[in-house]
Amino acid sequence: MRISIFFLSVFLSLILSSCVVKPTFKSDYDQDCQMLKREVKLSVEQVGHFQSWHCSNEECLSQFLIQVVGATIIFSTTAVISGSIAVVGNTLYWVDEQGECSD
Repeated sequence: MRISIFFLSVFLSLILSSCVVKPTFKSDYDQDCQMLKREVKLSVEQVGHFQSWHCSNEECLSQFLIQVVGATIIFSTTAVISGSIAVVGNTLYWVDEQGECSD
């Protein structure tokens, strides 16, 4: 059981390791309200791959683990920060829309 959890965590880390989450801003003009509607969405972008190593000792294992842990931290951090930007941005855009366009 312990080995399968290890391989699962390594597999997920490898999948997410070269990605970051970033906010994407979208604007559309609403004819009914005569205003610009804005929205923040999250997108996952690939930024790089793991480096390849040409060694076969414990140093390679430590380099690999450092990259996996670092990449996991980067993905998680960008997800939290970008998610916060999206929540705040969409809330402000919604409040603005409610004030200017009441049906």
